[in-house]
Amino acid sequence: MQKPQFFNKKEELPADAELIDAFERSLKELFFVRNPRFKKGMPGVDEALAKFMRDDAKAVNGVYVYYPWLKKAIYLPEEKIYFELRTARNKNVIHVDEQEKYRDIKIGIAGMSVGSNVASTLALTGGPKNMRLTDFDEIEATNLNRIRAGLPSIGQNKAIFFAQNIYELDPWAELDVYDKGVNKDNLEEFIRGLDIFIDEMDSIELKVRARFIAKKIGIPVLMATDNGDGVIFDVERYDENPDQAIFNGRVEITEEELANLKTFQDWIKIASKIVGAEAHTPRMLESLLELGKTIAGVPQIGSGASMAGAVISYAVRKIAIGDPMPSGRYIISLDEKITFGYNTPEGLKSREEAIKDFLSKFGK
Repeated sequence: MQKPQFFNKKEELPADAELIDAFERSLKELFFVRNPRFKKGMPGVDEALAKFMRDDAKAVNGVYVYYPWLKKAIYLPEEKIYFELRTARNKNVIHVDEQEKYRDIKIGIAGMSVGSNVASTLALTGGPKNMRLTDFDEIEATNLNRIRAGLPSIGQNKAIFFAQNIYELDPWAELDVYDKGVNKDNLEEFIRGLDIFIDEMDSIELKVRARFIAKKIGIPVLMATDNGDGVIFDVERYDENPDQAIFNGRVEITEEELANLKTFQDWIKIASKIVGAEAHTPRMLESLLELGKTIAGVPQIGSGASMAGAVISYAVRKIAIGDPMPSGRYIISLDEKITFGYNTPEGLKSREEAIKDFLSKFGK
């Protein structure tokens, strides 16, 4: 996989590099970040800015970052200054000491559909510098309703594409990409050494195995399942409680029993317990009954996938800074918060009937 290349001198750049000079304008932005009493255009600002550029800015080193897949080079300030600029508007939603802890945590994301939104949001908010990403799959047109990619990305490996997307935002990111995916043989290698494992895989077997590994190592597992326009969010804090039941007790299975699961129906039963019909929206339940009939895949839309990215990045930050983030299931529902009549007796009855109808038909 191609990665950013760093150069100290313009003359060292590849001949095909289109140069974008962001150095001076970034230093001017740095002045306003460090001197918030000044605003552009106000009296005295030009003199103060000129003094800053003449004195303070001289101590800032520049670096050329070349992106071989774009054939573009950016001249910008060194990493520390660039990160200060990029996270300036995070203050004080995220305090400086919290930003550093958030930056220092090491995470792994398995599955780059919903997981791509997680990775992008983590990077966007100045989160983990060190990430492992994995997906064997390639981007198709059917993915473009929920991932932050365009037509030119079709056919590219998801893990590589989103790693390069992160590099374009943070060239100093330290990314380990498993573009062949993970399996039962390399899953522990992928998880070991992480501070948090984020499960966005499709494979039920690997979901179960990942939790056995995380439990053994003692790290948290986070999983966001998009649910229409909302998210079903599961937190499993094996770092706090080594005896924590996998899937928060929704599924009871041993490694020996896992090895004996053979049929598709065996896996479907586990999958239904992991998510639970009671957590799904009526339209999701309706859609699931149509899988393989009128619908080719589990419905996912961009609003839910984006929300999953926001929810997990929030949880990662909370864990990183030591704030409470207890094990459990959290339902983030726009329907509940916005839909008129959602919690009326009629609304409750309608959802109960949808669940009952689904359970009576599921698997038939």
